[in-house]
Amino acid sequence: LSEPTTIHWHGLRIPAAMDGTESVQASVEPGESFDYEFTVPDAGTFWYHTHVNETEQLERGLYGALVVRGPGEPALDDDRVLMLDDLKLDEDGQLAPFGDHHELHEGREGEVRLVNGLQEPELELAAGQVERWRIVNAANTRFMRLSIGGRPFTILGTDGGLIGAPVEATEVLVTPGERVELAVGPFAEGDVHELEA
Repeated sequence: LSEPTTIHWHGLRIPAAMDGTESVQASVEPGESFDYEFTVPDAGTFWYHTHVNETEQLERGLYGALVVRGPGEPALDDDRVLMLDDLKLDEDGQLAPFGDHHELHEGREGEVRLVNGLQEPELELAAGQVERWRIVNAANTRFMRLSIGGRPFTILGTDGGLIGAPVEATEVLVTPGERVELAVGPFAEGDVHELEA
């Protein structure tokens, strides 16, 4: 990068010196490097993101998912990570410049909604299958109340990993930075549903 950055490992219980926040790590300057070394003690869905000029670097895509598997994981037909985000674009379709201090510090809502970096893509599931969806809300301000056209799904886990017992639901609120794990399906062949936020 042409500017400094660090990586914060969101939700992981790791040594403070590896956490990537300004209080424990100096920024990695352009041309420099830093090795993060730690053992992850917990299974679950986590994510990492920049922690310098965070709002702008995050909006430019400096984040990703981190899946840690452990014993006793639910056996489903497939496992899918969905990184949810939004972008604010200008009239030329470019990332809109950031405004005042409030927007730089608190974030902003954008009009373009993304799933894994794509604008509102279609997701295909095999008929009759149940998938584990590991959902991360990477948006810096937007709360997302998710539903699949009112169809039921099962909540398997949250920020802390798997929950004690699965919970049936038809919608779930995912706040900025939060994760949730769902069992989704089965659907019949030819079914079309909208993932609504």
